[in-house]
Amino acid sequence: MQSYGYGDAALGFDNLNLYDGNMSYRTLVFDVQEVPSLQKMGFWTLLEGLLLFANALAILNEDRFLARRGWTLAELPGGRRNSLKGQMIGLIHACQYMRLPLMILNIIIIVVKLFSG
Repeated sequence: MQSYGYGDAALGFDNLNLYDGNMSYRTLVFDVQEVPSLQKMGFWTLLEGLLLFANALAILNEDRFLARRGWTLAELPGGRRNSLKGQMIGLIHACQYMRLPLMILNIIIIVVKLFSG
């Protein structure tokens, strides 16, 4: 594959028409396998994404953030815990309760990423 210096392998397109400044167009064609972002998302990437989401929920402060919006378990009546808002509040509190296992899991992920690259 011939490279034209436009960063063609990082653009993420199969065929790309570029104006090269000389009143002509060049078509760049390259293989999708050369672009890592176009490959399938693996199970490891999915786990990392879920861990990041759990970390985001675990750091929400109940007094400064959640109470102002009415997202505490104390303000939620018993019958409304099956609603979408009640389920989200329960998920946030479960992530906050599991902070220590989240920290351990973060350390494990960091060590694995350091050794595997």
